[in-house]
Amino acid sequence: MAKKKRPAKSPRIDIVDFWRFFAALMIILCHVNLFGGRKFLLYLFVDFFFMLTGFFIFKHFQKPQFIDQDINQKAQNALKYTWNRFLKLLPYTIPIVLLCFIAIFGSYCLQHHTFQDILNYIRNIISEALLLPRHIMSNGRIIGPIWYLSTMIFVMPVVCFIAQTKRLNLLALLSIPLFWYFLNELYTFTAGDVDASLQLFRAFTSMTLGGLVFYITTLANSTKKRSSKVRLIVTITEITCYAYATLIGILNIQPIEFMLVLLFIGLCATLSGLSYTAEVKGRFFTFLGAISLPLFMWHYGIIRIVETIDRFDLTTKYIIVFATSILISAIHYLVIKKITETTTKRKA
Repeated sequence: MAKKKRPAKSPRIDIVDFWRFFAALMIILCHVNLFGGRKFLLYLFVDFFFMLTGFFIFKHFQKPQFIDQDINQKAQNALKYTWNRFLKLLPYTIPIVLLCFIAIFGSYCLQHHTFQDILNYIRNIISEALLLPRHIMSNGRIIGPIWYLSTMIFVMPVVCFIAQTKRLNLLALLSIPLFWYFLNELYTFTAGDVDASLQLFRAFTSMTLGGLVFYITTLANSTKKRSSKVRLIVTITEITCYAYATLIGILNIQPIEFMLVLLFIGLCATLSGLSYTAEVKGRFFTFLGAISLPLFMWHYGIIRIVETIDRFDLTTKYIIVFATSILISAIHYLVIKKITETTTKRKA
């Protein structure tokens, strides 16, 4: 019998890692108002990460070995995928939460708090590092952006289960009115307490939109229109969408909701592989994408430390926050990578 040919893997698009890093920088800008900087309305770049995660979930599960299985097996696949993602996040969340707590509250806690207070802080650290909801923490989050990882992990099993559907056309059909509703009620799901239960809906909707991005890019790749003119249009669309979305947040252009539309279109252009940016290759981009996760978290702890220091002027604080966040994130990633490689070699 002739061996069945495995489906060819789609080529890696390195520019995605650059845009991931760029989105992390926009999140830092969104938080600089904590130490006296301008207020930039760039919070919808979080949904960029949600959509990107959703896209890769659908890309992973839209294969015969998953979609042809029964419901129980699909549920097991979803839970296994989520559990593996959770375990991969712990080497980042645990050190970040612990070290930032020591830097921000350590000495103050030992000098001014009772033993019971210290126990509450320890419980707080454990809960946050394990990505549990903020409402069970007596002292609130130490690293605010972890709400994103928390809601993502709790919604991920459902998204993974849906991603194994055979009826991708039906899913796309339902995603379009869901997108409309989310845009129309965006303020409800993004304002106020970021750990509110409505954030679960935000995470679910944006990750499902990632599935819609997968659907659209699959259709785009199935067409034979790959002329230089088409590729040029897609490239211009990609860069324009990200640039305009950034300007909306920096200049506070209303309506802010349009930023989400631009990020959605930009992702479709990027992940379609039709843009000329898809030809940009390099390990440096992979590295930037890899440090975007620790950067997403480290910067907040650094901001909380910097905001307590009065002797630095605003410009110096900007430089310290961006430079230190990138440096520490790079070191953290390289340490985790080295440990992972060493462990893998030992097992082998």
